[in-house]
Amino acid sequence: MPITWPSLIIEFTTPPSQEEWEIFSARAEYEIGTLGIEDMTAHPKEPPRAVPLAARAFLPATEDEAASGDTLAALAELLRECCCSAVFNTHTEFLADQDWGREWRKYFRPLLITPSLVVAPSWDPSLPVGANADAHVVLIDPGQAFGTGSHETTQLCLRVLEKAMRPATCLLDIGTGSGILGISAIKAGAEFCIGTENDAVCEENFYLNADINGCRDRMLFVLTGLPQEAITMANAQGAPAATMIACNMLSEQFLPHLAALRAPGLPMVLSGFLTTEREEIHRRVTAAGFKITQEDALGDWGALISI
Repeated sequence: MPITWPSLIIEFTTPPSQEEWEIFSARAEYEIGTLGIEDMTAHPKEPPRAVPLAARAFLPATEDEAASGDTLAALAELLRECCCSAVFNTHTEFLADQDWGREWRKYFRPLLITPSLVVAPSWDPSLPVGANADAHVVLIDPGQAFGTGSHETTQLCLRVLEKAMRPATCLLDIGTGSGILGISAIKAGAEFCIGTENDAVCEENFYLNADINGCRDRMLFVLTGLPQEAITMANAQGAPAATMIACNMLSEQFLPHLAALRAPGLPMVLSGFLTTEREEIHRRVTAAGFKITQEDALGDWGALISI
């Protein structure tokens, strides 16, 4: 069976609010595994709209179109849940690999995080405008794992980690996805990264990206969502002791687990919450025993460092 790219076409009669669309886009990438969302009515000479009038959310290529039906249905249901103020129609479309396989790569270009840190697709390691000649380049081959650097929450974590890494740092990356945070941490000077996930499908992509960046011997994937269990499992396999936690998840995912994140007693970089949630996040994080020492924001999203 030929390879095709499953996609959900979304056509708005009444568009959602910007906040609703931001939440949908983030959850679609985190929870469903979308590779990106294309504004189908965008004009190349005009600035992008905050909310498109019509969009295509695309999933990883497949040889089994029937198997992707449930995922596309879940994506449509997530849209209804997140964009409750909108009126829209959806339908699915499977694009031929020879067309979309090349077209999709246009949406993943080298991305300037800071002048000294760039995230780039493995097939295009060029430096974007504004990057230093000696900038660290994190190469990513996106599979079915979250983390190409395109989302604001990932960029916030990357900015924080670049400044915070030291030669003895061992990063515990909760919800590691593609391994992007661990790879960037190592390139910024960290000793090691322990990546944890509940989803075994991420392991292959995690190690693929570790290989592409030449740091596989300094990264370990552990299949668990529990921080303390991850540390124990990693130590049993010879990994150094974790000294810092990175948690890049949506607030609804990390808030119920703040006690578990606090249990190791380590400094933490936390991102994945909207700036409108700031007061609630502060209250809950502080109540869990963390002390907030630094904050940052990008667009509608926030991040903090706590000890």
